Amino acid sequence: MLMSNQHQCSMYSLRLLLLVVAIMYDATLVMGQTACSVADPVCRCTYDTNNELRVDCDGTGQDLLEVPPGIPDDTVILVLNDHSIEAIGADDFANLVNLRELYLVNNVIRSELIHRDAFKNLQNLELLDLNGNRIRLEAAYANQFRFLQQLKHLDLGSNSIATIDAAFVHLFDQLDYLYLISNSLVCDCDLLWFKNWLINKQITSFVVSGAQCYTPESVQRQTIREAPFCIPVQRCYFCDQASTNGACNFATQLCSGANSVCQNTVRLNNGEFRITKACEQLDACLLNAQANQNECNSGTENSVCNYCCQGNLCNRPESAILNGYQFPFPNVLATTGPSSQDPATPSRTTAAPLETFCPVEITQGETGLFSWPRTSAGDAAMVPCVYDAQAGPATRKCDQSPDRLEAAWQEPDTRRCPTASMILQDIANVTIGSENAVNVSEALADVTSVPDVLKPNDVTNAVSTFENLARALSVYANDNQEVFGNVLDSIDKLTRVPSPQLLASQTNDDSASRLVRSIDEFNLGVRFSSDLLVAETPSVDVIVFDIDDPMDNGLLFFGSGQPNGNAQPHLITNSSANNQGTVPNDTTTSPDEIVKGSLFMPNSLLESVGDELKRCQFVMYEKTTFFDIIQESNRNRTQDSQQESGDDGIQTTDTTTSGMNGGSNSTNSSVVNDCISTSCRLDYTTVINSVVISGSVGNLNIHDLDEPVTVTFRKFRTDADNPRCVFWKEEGNDGRGGWSNDGCYQSLDNSDDNNIVCKCNHLTNFAMLMDVYSGEPIPEGHQLALSIISYAGCCISLIGLVLTLITYTCCVPNSRSKTTTGKNIRGDKRAKVLVNFVISLILVNLFFIAGSLTAEFKEDLIDELCTAMAICLHFSLLAAMAWMAVQAFNLYMALVKVFEVYYSHFILKIMLGGWGIPLVIVGITIGVDLQNYGSNNDICWLSGIPFYVAFLVPICLVLIFNTFVFVTVTWKLCHLRKSKISQSNRFDLGAQLRASASITFLLGLTWVLGFFAIGEASLTFNYLFATFNSLQGFSVFVFQCLLQPDIRKRWVMVCCPSCSSEPYDSKSGAFSTSTRNRTNMVKQGNNNTGKTINTVSSSYTELKLAKNKAKSQENPTYGYSEG
Repeated sequence: MLMSNQHQCSMYSLRLLLLVVAIMYDATLVMGQTACSVADPVCRCTYDTNNELRVDCDGTGQDLLEVPPGIPDDTVILVLNDHSIEAIGADDFANLVNLRELYLVNNVIRSELIHRDAFKNLQNLELLDLNGNRIRLEAAYANQFRFLQQLKHLDLGSNSIATIDAAFVHLFDQLDYLYLISNSLVCDCDLLWFKNWLINKQITSFVVSGAQCYTPESVQRQTIREAPFCIPVQRCYFCDQASTNGACNFATQLCSGANSVCQNTVRLNNGEFRITKACEQLDACLLNAQANQNECNSGTENSVCNYCCQGNLCNRPESAILNGYQFPFPNVLATTGPSSQDPATPSRTTAAPLETFCPVEITQGETGLFSWPRTSAGDAAMVPCVYDAQAGPATRKCDQSPDRLEAAWQEPDTRRCPTASMILQDIANVTIGSENAVNVSEALADVTSVPDVLKPNDVTNAVSTFENLARALSVYANDNQEVFGNVLDSIDKLTRVPSPQLLASQTNDDSASRLVRSIDEFNLGVRFSSDLLVAETPSVDVIVFDIDDPMDNGLLFFGSGQPNGNAQPHLITNSSANNQGTVPNDTTTSPDEIVKGSLFMPNSLLESVGDELKRCQFVMYEKTTFFDIIQESNRNRTQDSQQESGDDGIQTTDTTTSGMNGGSNSTNSSVVNDCISTSCRLDYTTVINSVVISGSVGNLNIHDLDEPVTVTFRKFRTDADNPRCVFWKEEGNDGRGGWSNDGCYQSLDNSDDNNIVCKCNHLTNFAMLMDVYSGEPIPEGHQLALSIISYAGCCISLIGLVLTLITYTCCVPNSRSKTTTGKNIRGDKRAKVLVNFVISLILVNLFFIAGSLTAEFKEDLIDELCTAMAICLHFSLLAAMAWMAVQAFNLYMALVKVFEVYYSHFILKIMLGGWGIPLVIVGITIGVDLQNYGSNNDICWLSGIPFYVAFLVPICLVLIFNTFVFVTVTWKLCHLRKSKISQSNRFDLGAQLRASASITFLLGLTWVLGFFAIGEASLTFNYLFATFNSLQGFSVFVFQCLLQPDIRKRWVMVCCPSCSSEPYDSKSGAFSTSTRNRTNMVKQGNNNTGKTINTVSSSYTELKLAKNKAKSQENPTYGYSEG
């Protein structure tokens, strides 16, 4: 018993002890979860064991629309998940200087609503979670993260990110973890930099998760690092131990293997720079780059950096990633030593002063392009001079702001460095020899690397250097190819010189004309080891082909590439596919590539040269800058001479009258514009709308060919028209050159909407000129107003047309009943014409509105649906115009002809004309090429030559015929008003005006306004055209229904039979009146012709009655037959 009591006592004590412990634990929790000063009750505050404050606003309670105010200043971890926060203001986190982790998961934060200084004071932030928002990684938003210098973890998952701009590269450089899960990344060429950055970044301790392609489908769900995109051809720049990066970017190498990359090896020993570029396999390149951890550094004594990249010619930048970008390997970054603070001393830690840096930055000016390295605030960066490493150096100070939170660069000090003008003047006066040709060409490539600062004299000196190098080709035969590459690189850079500077240089020294000739001189004399030399730049591509064996077929030269990318030159020799001068379909390396231009030399041309056939040269100018500058200079000189002589003529592009044989009768006098080089159309400007292609055979002058050469051009712009095939005649305009079309013509059979095929009987530089509208565009406000007028007018017209159709099919007497004029309506042929005309206008309005609305959803529009809609709109417009012509014919026969003619099966014939002829035209257009229909200028419509032949020509013919009828009828009206009939029987002025207005809309003469919508009054006529034509259908309703007394009476009888004073026979659909009333009505019609408007059209009736009255008085022997 005692033992039992003791046992019970001990059990009770144990339970009491557990209860006390539980109470103490709960009290501890309560003490830990202290009340926050946050204004919103959703948030909870908790201190952890390290006395660090965590604020949780996790969305379990009230939904937050903004960052709540009053968050404690000592918050280390802030959680704002699962809310509806959309914007982050400049002061939302201003006081949270100790914040280390920030969670903003599943909100609706938009990049455009994040203030650029929103994270300014979060200098200690290490983790930022923006998963499930609406963040975009576009260049405009990169500065929002510029203050997060300590950020290591960044989560951007589920943000529907489609692309990543290169401006974020410095943010990514400092990260250890980057999460991109569940985004919609588009793996195209814009993302290629990120792919190459990942290839090199994987070498270091860095984790990226979810960086996968979403589109295109061919690489969907593949990692960006491994997905093969934007690599149609793996070509790399190739050089060995070059002294400058620019000297490496002319020779190229075609890589082999399925996993090829480009590798750049950059060495810096004792201040001497050497760079090597070549193709390499990915695994081998990454293995070489692993040494970057130890050997790639920011010093100048001994540094070796290896970079890998994928993409065609991706290794153009020194780092093979981005221009001016240096990959931040770990050993380059400064590290701090261990803390001296005793860890046993308990105290609240404070944030250490943040070390600020000036970022990597590129500057350019007259002394060249400088890349300034990342520099600590208070220090000065020092780099060698660009154009002369022995001079200088250039320096730049990195300043720190007073609050020590920001650093900013001062202006560079490059006073000790030579300018581009000084270098160009020096090398232009150098005598070229074998010992200095390469150095001169390299200096030329370097000094033109900043084209924006070059002056007219600089361009002239550069061209003089080109000419000196071209004339001395035989002196440095072993270095021809390297010099040629540097020269082409320099020419490419000169295309980016500001136009005013190029124009001044051409005006003063003919520099652009001389430059074009120097390229031909280089092509003729350059020596190379193999039989084929291929050189390409973004603006000029060259192929030189030395021919050793006889040719069996022609030569086909062409350039192909991505629509918005650079073309790559190709040459096909001895191929039977060349006989037609077309590029074989299997020649391009990617289905997305297009042929931008081609030139085919037939075999007959090569055979005619005979033993002199040693070399063929081909050039493609992807940028037509130099030819444009020459043309503008010629125009300016002509205008100046005209002002001096008082001549108002316009000079043609080529004022030379000689043929291609080199004979010269050149004159610089003003002549009438030939409409070849300068458009003869008002508000149109002639432009070169293609590449310029040159072909030549040695130094021979090829002309008067029996079988012409074939030149094909891809249009640059689709909004241009009136193509002309031209060639560059160097001897034109006193040797400055100009365009001419002698011996060239367009092959219409082979041309289409995108390509123009030309045939020429000689060789030289070829191009295609087209006209572009250069008048003032309609302002957006007026465009909106015109759209509203058009839509509103079409809707009103549809209502009026439907009412008209219902009226003339349901609310008129049947064929046995007659109107007060003795004429039935439903049986009247004019009523049937009107009904068909109304139906055609209904179709026009319906298809116009449908076609305009589909333009708003053009991205989702099915091609077949767009084609069908364009066909329907084409047919309905032609049908409407055809019925307008029928109306005109009917009016002419009724009112102008003295004797009315009877036509058998008249209704059947006009039905065939009104509906059949448009159907035949549309059918022929479809049969010729269905591709003529489709999306054109954001609407489903007809394009190309068929637009003019199958639409504009029929419209013009109808309008001409209808205008003739209108003038004739108007003259007839005036004649009737002045005739010798009694005053009471004359056709009064009011009736004439109503008839004229009705005829104008019936015959569609308002369409003529469209031809006047040009010049200074274009906006006015656009408004008139949109208003009158959109309301054409409503006007028909007004004149054919509202102004017709008989029609109004029948509306009353149909809608309210008891409202009419005259009885109505519902069976016959006619009014029942007494004989006396009917007799009085007829007398009234005889005594007042101008006021009887009771047939289908007021114009028809008034004119017809007036005409009959006049005929009965003047010539009573003639009868009148309705026919």
